[in-house]
Amino acid sequence: MTATTRQTCMVLAELRQKDIELFIGDGELRYVPRQAMTTELHARLQAHRDAILTALSDPCDTALAIVDDVLEREGFDAALDLGEHFEERAAVREFEGDVSRERAECGALLDTCYRLNGRGVAE
Repeated sequence: MTATTRQTCMVLAELRQKDIELFIGDGELRYVPRQAMTTELHARLQAHRDAILTALSDPCDTALAIVDDVLEREGFDAALDLGEHFEERAAVREFEGDVSRERAECGALLDTCYRLNGRGVAE
């Protein structure tokens, strides 16, 4: 995982920790609930805006890069666990949240980064 991907993942994990949903709407980053965003976190979001837009534009590809990194560092079982986590979270968000697959995958990427960051791998 590149340093940029690692930093992006850490910002996404922090958003997820604060229960902020991040997605792309009309080509721009959107988040809800707006009142949960702090000034400091908003500044970090803006600092990594382009990388986050890229990550959320293809969350499956971003998740795959994260899984590949885990595979290289921790082995097959850990990578498989993280990949399955991404797929499961996307499906749950899509069907239980009644949102598009694209938006569900954005949320699943935040969930995956949160899980990865909690394991200390994204640092």
